[in-house]
Amino acid sequence: MYAEIAGPILKEYAMIYPAFEAVVEQDMDLESMGIKKDLTTKLVKLIKEKIKPKEVNISATIKITSYAEDGVEIVKKALLEAEKTEQNLNLRYFGGGTYKLSITAHDYKEAESVLKKATDAASQVISKHKESSKIEILRDKND
Repeated sequence: MYAEIAGPILKEYAMIYPAFEAVVEQDMDLESMGIKKDLTTKLVKLIKEKIKPKEVNISATIKITSYAEDGVEIVKKALLEAEKTEQNLNLRYFGGGTYKLSITAHDYKEAESVLKKATDAASQVISKHKESSKIEILRDKND
């Protein structure tokens, strides 16, 4: 069985594990490499059970203050707009108008893009009430 799997894979990859990672992250088709269909079905299932796609996590702290009569509604709306931008976004309340925004993505470029969209969405809502509300976004350094 090893020869049936390793032979075709090692023609294109120096080692087997990077090929398995490509199956998980890029949905690479092992059958196109010359491995039998019945074997690839079982192998792909096993690979996807054992190897998880790579993920990165980044976070930012958001401080929102509003002295408007409907300040709570303004803050809620800003946070809801931020949450709408992406499903891999987690927003937690820390107290005193401070919120933690955490993002999980496949790479840092994607994570940074999601963070920018979310903070821009919240900032846009707050900017409509800039005389009575403000937002401060601090990027966490441990990411």
